[in-house]
Amino acid sequence: MARPVMCLLFGAVVCLVNAAPVISTVQVDSQSAKKVKVDYTLSEEAIVTVEFLNDGESIGSQHVQTLSGNVNARVAAGVRSLVWNARADWPDRTVEKLSVRLTAWPLDMPPWFMAVKIGGTASDIRYYADKSSIPGGIEDVRYKTDYLLFRRIPAAGRTVRLGSLPGSVGREAGDVEKTHYASFAHDYYIGVYEVTQAQYVKVRMSNGGMYENPSHFNQNEYPLNDDAGWLRPVEKVSYINLRGYNSWPHKRLPEGGYWISRLESQIGVSSVFDLPTEAQWEYACSGGEKDEPDVYKVAWFKDNSGEVTHPVGMKESNRFDLYDMLGNVLEWCLDFSNPDYALNGLVQFEPEGPSVKYNYGIESEAHRVIRGGNFSNEASKVRTRSRAHLHYNKNIYEQGFRLTAKGSVSW
Repeated sequence: MARPVMCLLFGAVVCLVNAAPVISTVQVDSQSAKKVKVDYTLSEEAIVTVEFLNDGESIGSQHVQTLSGNVNARVAAGVRSLVWNARADWPDRTVEKLSVRLTAWPLDMPPWFMAVKIGGTASDIRYYADKSSIPGGIEDVRYKTDYLLFRRIPAAGRTVRLGSLPGSVGREAGDVEKTHYASFAHDYYIGVYEVTQAQYVKVRMSNGGMYENPSHFNQNEYPLNDDAGWLRPVEKVSYINLRGYNSWPHKRLPEGGYWISRLESQIGVSSVFDLPTEAQWEYACSGGEKDEPDVYKVAWFKDNSGEVTHPVGMKESNRFDLYDMLGNVLEWCLDFSNPDYALNGLVQFEPEGPSVKYNYGIESEAHRVIRGGNFSNEASKVRTRSRAHLHYNKNIYEQGFRLTAKGSVSW
């Protein structure tokens, strides 16, 4: 797997890097500090990100909002350029000792964050090297309304422990949380937030669709100041509402006309977005940590929620910068429900869950895994390793979802 290539430029220089993709022949024109133009040559298609520094210190993303050109996006090979409107973003400062850090990310190892504009196309997708580079910051309201923000999870080549150890606090009896291991071949993106009511409605209404907000805890019935009710997670969405009646994993793609396929149709992609597998969900939730987090700090649950959902992102994030992985609403996973979650303790490769479908011993394809606990659960159910299941056509107000996306962007 190719690695990102980074160049640090002071003024107008030539930068050659013996790796793929290559950024070379870079020139920087500060244009009297009003606008900063950067010209560069890219050897092959890649994602290019930029960081501006003044006297060796990062200017900060809050001062670099007005970027245009070939930056924070997939960029084709050739001579390319980007422009930063320094006067608009930093009107009270003078850029005297400017330096520019350009990074070329291979398509199979893209930047850590991806922002997908609802109603936009694939060319509108933007990528950011770290959360400090995200315009407005990771908690900006646009990423809970107009964009879907994803974080890449470093999973490729890792074998991780799933399930809980005997004697763990809150552990369910039997083999429901039996310890086992999963091995991942690829990184993947997962939503920083649970999908909000605002985001759900915008996807439904795009391209002439009808207004639809199925949520029980909506702004009309449970109003919050500044219309913040729209920032609550969407709930009362069934597995079928999201991806249709097809029987994953035998038929992998979400069916046309349902929410996930509508999103992909708007963007102009296919087979990119979906619900997480149970293994993807649990690894992302754990943040690679073995111990459970402080539930009061990261989750809305029975003791602190007031028995209602809350706007996403109000609690602390986990190590992977993900919010509300525990509490608020339960989240759908792709997998069939099966008490033998550990598959006899064997290491699972790129795990897709059990191939045998059970609902408490009765073979069935109708029940799917749900994870994370919800606002009305006791703390014992709001744990990284706690598991539950639900009929795929049920739409209850404790139930929401977050999305995953492929970790390689060569689509």
